[in-house]
Amino acid sequence: MIFSCLLLFKFIHIYLRGAKFILYFLLTPNELECNNILVLSILLGLGFVLTEPQIYGRDKEEDDIVKILINNVSAAQELSVLPIVGMGGLGKTTLAQMVFNDQRVTEHFYPKIWICVSDDFDEKRLIKAIVESIEGRPLLGEMDLAPLQKNIQEMLNRKRYLLVLDDVWNEDQQKWANLRQVLKVGASGAFVLTTTRLEKRGLIMRTLQPYELSNLSQENCWLLFMQRAFAYQEEINPNFVAIGKEIVKKCGGVPLAAKNHLRFKKESEWERVKDSEIRNLCDEENTIFPAL
Repeated sequence: MIFSCLLLFKFIHIYLRGAKFILYFLLTPNELECNNILVLSILLGLGFVLTEPQIYGRDKEEDDIVKILINNVSAAQELSVLPIVGMGGLGKTTLAQMVFNDQRVTEHFYPKIWICVSDDFDEKRLIKAIVESIEGRPLLGEMDLAPLQKNIQEMLNRKRYLLVLDDVWNEDQQKWANLRQVLKVGASGAFVLTTTRLEKRGLIMRTLQPYELSNLSQENCWLLFMQRAFAYQEEINPNFVAIGKEIVKKCGGVPLAAKNHLRFKKESEWERVKDSEIRNLCDEENTIFPAL
């Protein structure tokens, strides 16, 4: 019955065990009256889709990492791992998204898999998420670890795949060793790209030197700030520009700090932000230093 109607995508965000899930539903046009809902897929975390209209100051970093990935010649049993390391708010996830969507990467790797890990580094959960990502649908019912391991190895066997593990908090080396052993079935050049805040977490996983993400230049921070604060405005209040430049100076090259949503706020609120300690801004609707 559901396929007789015009189907629409609906994106619903829920929170479970501290991790953000994005559920993709198909709904009929009159979703209030129709109960026929088909769950298409479940993706963890922010996902691989770039939502920023323009990325500033990360072209070199994108090119550096893409070249590392596609020029990798390690043996299949080695499974190269490159961590992107940096403090919260620097844009590690955004950079990984840029790399993931780069045409050179798309042409070089198959399949490409994106998983948000967060603080729940559970082998069974991660393997299940990888399988779901490859198949493009959720696995129904419970499965034991062993058949999941067999399933993923069949899917990745002799494939030059790219797996992005975003926002890794794990500091247990054995947990990574267990997952890595399952993943070591790909072709030569298969790659794991991770993002994490702390270098010690990256060192647990890495086979290559971690890529340390630097702060943005003040110029690029200002461009980012203008994009968020003054987008679609034909005329810009010069007082806001002056205050905005002072705010950007306090951002210290942290992109997420430059994204503070001031577009529709009063001048007095801009002044309050300017006069605040930069660390205090993280409490404002989690827009400054959330876990990236």
